[in-house]
Amino acid sequence: MDSRRIFSSALTAIILFLPPRAIGATAGIQGEAGHQTTFLFDTLWWLVFMGGFLGIILGAYFHRVEPFIEGKRVWRHDGAARLSHWTHAAGCVLLLLSALGLGFFFFPRLVSGTAGAAWMMNLHFLGALLFVFGGCFWLANTILSPWRFAEHMPDKGSLIEGITHYAHIFGLTKKTVRPAKYDGSERLAFVPIVLFAALLILTGCIKLTARVIGWPSGLLSGMTWLHDFSALMMLV
Repeated sequence: MDSRRIFSSALTAIILFLPPRAIGATAGIQGEAGHQTTFLFDTLWWLVFMGGFLGIILGAYFHRVEPFIEGKRVWRHDGAARLSHWTHAAGCVLLLLSALGLGFFFFPRLVSGTAGAAWMMNLHFLGALLFVFGGCFWLANTILSPWRFAEHMPDKGSLIEGITHYAHIFGLTKKTVRPAKYDGSERLAFVPIVLFAALLILTGCIKLTARVIGWPSGLLSGMTWLHDFSALMMLV
């Protein structure tokens, strides 16, 4: 089965599982000067879950390829790695920018009015789509290629390697390191990034389902705090 058939099958599955009257649905409230303001999270929340579903299907289909040399080129990352990386990275950037615009923890809100909030919330929605898709794609890809997980994990030399690497960059030492595919600082960052990304997705999904499930207010407040804390850690 080629990639086009896989993609069309995934889209067909998504359409079959759409909630009633979801296609073409819009959500809006009366904004400033009588203008209709649309919040995509209100009626298109299900699309985030479908993005995760599509990411798992495609991630399971596109197997990873070991780095190889072709002519004078060294291919370190294949197409699946690029798709996973850039959708996740772009989603992360959009989520953080919109979160800063809306304000969280000690960050003040940068936008005012219903229209400004709606613009930032819709940007957050787009970021959530990319972030969840990229994360689920990576998860399915890694489960089927577990050797990739090991190459990211820190080892006993990662801390010294990371310190030496940055000390050399800032001219504090002449000593250099010759890392493997990922250097020590990248390996050290891997575990917290995965954990906080997973916490962001989990708490975000619970907040999303509040559109259709009457969660207790205390639970939602706790999820919001964890969501904001995870966002702060990702920003760091």
